[in-house]
Amino acid sequence: MTLSRNVLTTAAVILVALIVLKLTKAISAPMVLALTLGVIVSPVVDFAARNRIPSAAVALSITFGTCLAVFGAVLVLAPAIEGAVREIPEMVDEARDTLEGLVTIGQNLQEMSKEVNDAISADDKATSVPAPPPDPEQQAELFSFWDAVLFAPQIAAQALVFLATLFFFILTRRQIYDWLGNSFPSGREDLATKDLLYWADTSVSRYFVTITGINAVLGLATGLGLWALGIPSAPTWGMLAFLLNYLLYLGPVLFAASLLVAGFVTFDGLLSYAPMAMYVAMNFTEGYFVTPSLVGHRLTLNPLLIFVTLTVWLWLWGPVGGIVALPVLVWVLAVSGQLKITESPRKLRQKRRRAQGKADFHPLSGKLSS
Repeated sequence: MTLSRNVLTTAAVILVALIVLKLTKAISAPMVLALTLGVIVSPVVDFAARNRIPSAAVALSITFGTCLAVFGAVLVLAPAIEGAVREIPEMVDEARDTLEGLVTIGQNLQEMSKEVNDAISADDKATSVPAPPPDPEQQAELFSFWDAVLFAPQIAAQALVFLATLFFFILTRRQIYDWLGNSFPSGREDLATKDLLYWADTSVSRYFVTITGINAVLGLATGLGLWALGIPSAPTWGMLAFLLNYLLYLGPVLFAASLLVAGFVTFDGLLSYAPMAMYVAMNFTEGYFVTPSLVGHRLTLNPLLIFVTLTVWLWLWGPVGGIVALPVLVWVLAVSGQLKITESPRKLRQKRRRAQGKADFHPLSGKLSS
């Protein structure tokens, strides 16, 4: 009976948390994203603390560096994205011609709709003078201008929330962890809550840095391979491969489907399958050989747990949820003790004290302070 009550209580708490996160997306999403980034860069913050660099200077430098990185990424990706958007109509037309035999029903309905529209327009011409067609360029400029006017304040507010959360988390991270350590017991006799928190940060940072390096190599290899095959905008495809590989399972599937369409648009015959086949082979090698050997079994996660986590977070916050899903999952599992701790309690306490800028041993007793 007690077990059933605990399960129901936990389920209710999770359900309420999901509803709150969904309803407060505009505020909670940039906050969690900032906290995730703060955890990822925690080794840099700890290194600065060990070298007596002021926390305010570190927090300001990381926040300013984040702004520069985002601005630089926009400058680099914007021309490529704009070019890809311009190619979409041509790709759609060629793909429609390729799959013409599979959309005959839709074409018939389109022809019927056209005949009805022609008949209606013929009646209108008999009774009124037709207005000149609108200029597509003027409409596009008008829509883009008003879209920017409407969404600019919202984007600016979310960016401000993100930067402020990132700055203050880095600035007060040690105080926050000290308070959590004093307020909530860890449930382990050999480790304090603060040790688990710092170890969780280290686990997330190692995981994210390793995955980023793997994704960068995969994106570079994909871009070079597509360039060798003659696919247009190969660098853009390589960048997309790098970004989508953060979304385990879902990202590679979407990218492979996109390459299949690009192959049909660019080539004829069996060569149309070459881009997708090349990427699938690379992704298979990365997923089953490279990542397990570099990440190791210590951070091996259950595939079903990863899929469910990604699905829930994508439903909550879209692309932002997909970015924070795995780091949050690794952090929660580390704090809860579900990930195997391969380091001794003494070493963890030493790391925690070094992260706080303290000496390893107490200056009077000569013993390690917990």
